[in-house]
Amino acid sequence: MTYTTSAFLALLSASFMLSATSCKEQSQQTHTLHATNSTEIDTNALVPFKDYYKSGSIKTKGQLRDNQKTGEWISYYENREQKAINHYKNNVFHGHQKMDYSQELYMEGDSKDGIKVGIWNSYFKDDNRIKYIKAFDDAGNASGEWKSYYDSGELYNVEHYLNNKPHGIQTTYFKNGNVNSSGNMKEGKEEGMWSYYYDDGTLASEKTFVNGEENGPYRQYHTNGNLHKEGSKQNFKNVGTWSIYDTNGDLFETLTYTTETP
Repeated sequence: MTYTTSAFLALLSASFMLSATSCKEQSQQTHTLHATNSTEIDTNALVPFKDYYKSGSIKTKGQLRDNQKTGEWISYYENREQKAINHYKNNVFHGHQKMDYSQELYMEGDSKDGIKVGIWNSYFKDDNRIKYIKAFDDAGNASGEWKSYYDSGELYNVEHYLNNKPHGIQTTYFKNGNVNSSGNMKEGKEEGMWSYYYDDGTLASEKTFVNGEENGPYRQYHTNGNLHKEGSKQNFKNVGTWSIYDTNGDLFETLTYTTETP
């Protein structure tokens, strides 16, 4: 088939236009696909967030997903010292947390869905000396063994908790390491015999508790270990016959109390 020059040019022009139209449609399809993907990405994208003090110092930085805090967030004092590193999920604490809670102390531990779980430790900020060790169950309740320390670093007490209440053996210590007091608590109340000591380890007194009230036998000792006085208590008051002894352990006085005795 023979084409004139004008016919050939017309055919070439038509072919070019058809090719351009095809490319345009393909480009539009590609653009539409990218826009759809972009919308999906934006829905789940991390959006950086920063907040500043009026002075211009950074106050908080982190990221949002669907306008909710997620991942690591860091907050600062106005002097640019770090105040806290928190981890979030769906706008609540989730993961490891480290934060100041006083001018002297900071604490750290794990959170799950906004509640404390596991072991949380508190330290002095100046030298990282331990101050408190606290334990929480999976529901965020105080549970298990807790410890606290004197500011100078010595162990101060060991407590036991169950469902947010002291429960089990509770012991306090003098700075020299000797026991100061020891006894049992049941659902937040003293129960049974509690023992108290002088700082040299000598027994100072023994008290009996029932449901948090001092009821039952009571004994007090001289610093040399000899019995000083003994009797019974009722609702924290002396009742019945009490015997008083001198430092040598010899009886020198007997007293009788009634419930009306002041």
